[in-house]
Amino acid sequence: MMMKLNFPKLININNIPDERGHIYFLDDREYNFEFKRIYYLTSKDVNIVRGDHAHLNLKQIFICIHGSCEIYFDNSIKKETFLLSSKAEGLFVPPKVWREVRKMTNDCVLLVLASSYYDENDYFRSYQDYVNFMKV
Repeated sequence: MMMKLNFPKLININNIPDERGHIYFLDDREYNFEFKRIYYLTSKDVNIVRGDHAHLNLKQIFICIHGSCEIYFDNSIKKETFLLSSKAEGLFVPPKVWREVRKMTNDCVLLVLASSYYDENDYFRSYQDYVNFMKV
């Protein structure tokens, strides 16, 4: 049985502009999951790699609300790097995709909306374990 392979996709963040600026918003109904956990990443060194794992079931949305970063993805067939540098654009990340957050500028703030609470059992921490799982 061949596993269905999903891949991250860029999304536009809803916004309402007026003379004072913009309000940006997400509605969890648009992405078919409730936001159960919200966190953000920062980095002091552009050479640091964050993430470096995959999730079995977790869905996420990444939004770079300040600065910029690159996010590398690998689903065992396709590999791609996305640049996030606009608060008006996000990245929907389905389960079973290896991810590495790279080249975070020192002013980068990467907001992450997650579909579930933290669960260590949902992680693939070893790339080789992930690749082996994806071969099944």
